[in-house]
Amino acid sequence: KKSTNTRRDFLDREPAAMGEQVAAKLAKSNEDGSWVLGNVLQYDPSCQAYLVQDEDDVNRVLSLPYEDVRRLDDFSENLRRGDRILAVFPETTSFYRAVVVKNPKGQGQGQSRNSSE
Repeated sequence: KKSTNTRRDFLDREPAAMGEQVAAKLAKSNEDGSWVLGNVLQYDPSCQAYLVQDEDDVNRVLSLPYEDVRRLDDFSENLRRGDRILAVFPETTSFYRAVVVKNPKGQGQGQSRNSSE
Protein backbone atom coordinates (compact mmCIF):
# COMPACT_ATOMS: atom_id res chain seq x y z
CA LYS A 1 0.00 0.00 0.00
CA LYS A 2 1.46 3.34 -1.05
CA SER A 3 1.69 5.98 1.68
CA THR A 4 -0.34 9.15 1.22
CA ASN A 5 1.37 10.91 4.12
CA THR A 6 4.07 12.89 2.34
CA ARG A 7 5.17 14.62 5.55
CA ARG A 8 5.80 11.25 7.26
CA ASP A 9 7.59 10.02 4.14
CA PHE A 10 9.84 13.09 4.26
CA LEU A 11 10.57 12.60 7.98
CA ASP A 12 11.42 8.93 7.40
CA ARG A 13 13.69 9.74 4.45
CA GLU A 14 15.66 12.71 5.83
CA PRO A 15 18.08 12.34 8.78
CA ALA A 16 17.27 14.15 12.01
CA ALA A 17 19.23 17.33 12.73
CA MET A 18 21.55 17.88 15.66
CA GLY A 19 19.45 18.93 18.68
CA GLU A 20 16.23 17.42 17.28
CA GLN A 21 14.10 15.33 19.64
CA VAL A 22 13.49 11.81 18.35
CA ALA A 23 12.11 8.44 19.38
CA ALA A 24 15.11 6.17 20.00
CA LYS A 25 14.81 2.39 20.12
CA LEU A 26 16.64 0.94 23.12
CA ALA A 27 15.88 -2.74 22.86
CA LYS A 28 15.90 -5.19 19.97
CA SER A 29 12.27 -6.06 20.71
CA ASN A 30 9.23 -3.91 19.94
CA GLU A 31 7.79 -4.19 23.43
CA ASP A 32 6.21 -1.13 25.03
CA GLY A 33 8.88 1.08 26.55
CA SER A 34 11.58 -0.07 24.13
CA TRP A 35 11.43 3.39 22.51
CA VAL A 36 12.35 6.52 24.50
CA LEU A 37 12.58 10.24 23.87
CA GLY A 38 16.07 11.32 22.93
CA ASN A 39 18.05 14.27 21.63
CA VAL A 40 20.29 13.92 18.55
CA LEU A 41 23.89 14.80 19.35
CA GLN A 42 25.35 13.71 16.03
CA TYR A 43 24.54 11.93 12.77
CA ASP A 44 27.23 10.22 10.68
CA PRO A 45 25.98 9.84 7.09
CA SER A 46 28.91 7.60 6.10
CA CYS A 47 27.69 4.78 8.36
CA GLN A 48 24.10 6.04 8.83
CA ALA A 49 24.36 6.09 12.63
CA TYR A 50 23.27 8.50 15.34
CA LEU A 51 24.54 9.48 18.76
CA VAL A 52 21.42 10.13 20.82
CA GLN A 53 21.22 11.40 24.39
CA ASP A 54 18.43 9.93 26.54
CA GLU A 55 16.15 12.80 27.67
CA ASP A 56 15.64 11.19 31.11
CA ASP A 57 19.30 10.34 31.75
CA VAL A 58 21.63 12.94 30.19
CA ASN A 59 24.62 10.75 31.02
CA ARG A 60 23.25 8.00 28.78
CA VAL A 61 24.39 8.39 25.17
CA LEU A 62 23.30 5.77 22.67
CA SER A 63 24.92 4.84 19.37
CA LEU A 64 22.04 3.77 17.12
CA PRO A 65 21.59 2.77 13.49
CA TYR A 66 19.39 4.97 11.29
CA GLU A 67 16.43 2.54 11.47
CA ASP A 68 16.33 2.72 15.30
CA VAL A 69 15.69 6.48 15.32
CA ARG A 70 12.31 7.96 14.37
CA ARG A 71 11.79 11.65 13.77
CA LEU A 72 8.78 13.03 15.63
CA ASP A 73 5.79 14.61 13.94
CA ASP A 74 3.36 16.72 15.94
CA PHE A 75 0.93 17.29 13.09
CA SER A 76 -2.07 15.03 13.48
CA GLU A 77 -4.02 16.12 10.38
CA ASN A 78 -2.46 13.31 8.32
CA LEU A 79 -3.39 10.59 10.81
CA ARG A 80 -6.26 8.30 9.97
CA ARG A 81 -8.12 5.57 11.76
CA GLY A 82 -6.08 2.36 11.63
CA ASP A 83 -2.66 4.07 11.36
CA ARG A 84 0.05 2.50 13.52
CA ILE A 85 1.91 5.07 15.61
CA LEU A 86 4.31 5.51 18.51
CA ALA A 87 2.53 7.31 21.36
CA VAL A 88 3.98 8.59 24.64
CA PHE A 89 2.94 7.14 27.99
CA PRO A 90 1.47 10.02 30.07
CA GLU A 91 4.04 11.93 32.14
CA THR A 92 6.98 9.86 30.81
CA THR A 93 9.47 9.88 27.96
CA SER A 94 8.68 6.26 26.97
CA PHE A 95 6.75 5.38 23.84
CA TYR A 96 4.34 2.53 23.17
CA ARG A 97 2.99 1.18 19.89
CA ALA A 98 -0.61 2.16 19.29
CA VAL A 99 -3.28 2.20 16.60
CA VAL A 100 -5.36 5.30 15.86
CA VAL A 101 -8.98 4.39 16.63
CA LYS A 102 -10.61 7.76 15.92
CA ASN A 103 -9.69 10.32 13.27
CA PRO A 104 -8.20 13.47 14.85
CA LYS A 105 -10.33 16.62 14.63
CA GLY A 106 -7.45 19.06 15.04
CA GLN A 107 -3.76 19.31 15.84
CA GLY A 108 -2.81 17.20 18.84
CA GLN A 109 -6.21 15.51 19.01
CA GLY A 110 -7.25 11.97 18.34
CA GLN A 111 -7.57 8.72 20.16
CA SER A 112 -5.37 5.66 20.13
CA ARG A 113 -5.24 2.31 21.81
CA ASN A 114 -2.28 0.22 22.81
CA SER A 115 -1.61 -2.21 19.97
CA SER A 116 -1.03 -5.04 22.45
CA GLU A 117 -4.60 -4.78 23.77
